[in-house]
Amino acid sequence: MPTTRLVQDTGYPDGALDARSITLVSWNVQKGNGDNWASLDSDAALRARLSGADLLLFQEACAADSNATNNGGPSVDPLIDLLRERGYGWSLAVGFESPLLGCGPDTATGVLTASRVQPLAVMPLRSRHREFGITPKTAQASTFALRESPRSIDDAGPRLLVINAHLLNFEWLGTGDVGDQLAAISARIAAHAGPVILAGDLNTRNQKRQAQVDRFAARHDLQPVFGEAPAGRTQSIFGGGHALDHVYYRGLQVVEPGTVGQEAERGMADHNSLTVRFALPDDKYLSARLPMPPLAR
Repeated sequence: MPTTRLVQDTGYPDGALDARSITLVSWNVQKGNGDNWASLDSDAALRARLSGADLLLFQEACAADSNATNNGGPSVDPLIDLLRERGYGWSLAVGFESPLLGCGPDTATGVLTASRVQPLAVMPLRSRHREFGITPKTAQASTFALRESPRSIDDAGPRLLVINAHLLNFEWLGTGDVGDQLAAISARIAAHAGPVILAGDLNTRNQKRQAQVDRFAARHDLQPVFGEAPAGRTQSIFGGGHALDHVYYRGLQVVEPGTVGQEAERGMADHNSLTVRFALPDDKYLSARLPMPPLAR
């Protein structure tokens, strides 16, 4: 179990997100273990959708330190290669490293947030508890500047907090472990008065877990992009009719309805991706500036 850390490629070409259009894709990529994962190299439609996003939030992503900044060569992972090819910088909040349960030798698994915009702050949030006493789950909190006109970044303008989350799935008793993980995320949101996006695999595989996330969302004024019906979103193999993957937001407006990919049906991963486009609303969710924590290393 490595210390809590980030694997990063910090080659970001831009300094702020366009507040008029923020496209997000969230996808649990199953450590690249899908039978047809390698087809990402040749799937033009999926590559175009990923390449057109401003924010890419991946869960169960893989990255080795050799994939980070200045490596230059191919990485053996088509996702990392795509990010490098299309000019994305990224940070992976390391959960653990394991040849069997993880991504292979000397390769970390965790949540990876990619963008063409340099984040103002990045914080990894690894769960205190572990599934079956072995593997933790991670989240990553990233703060971005928003550009409200094509040419300028207003230093007094809003900041967007983006939480890329993978919640614990299995616990010994109750949902207390997930509650602890949500509490750490809650602390980050509570310290941020501006717009927020929370997205990822929240493992809401039953009504009790979904109700726990609903209470958390209500406490922070977060609205769901998708309704209660799975409507193509991945469900737990244990049944129950509850979607696992979600996108929540506050202080933004949805300018294009959320869409669900078909990657699971095509054997690329065991989850389908979620895509949605946001914008800062006309009345602007502005607030007093808060001090920014330093970029985590």
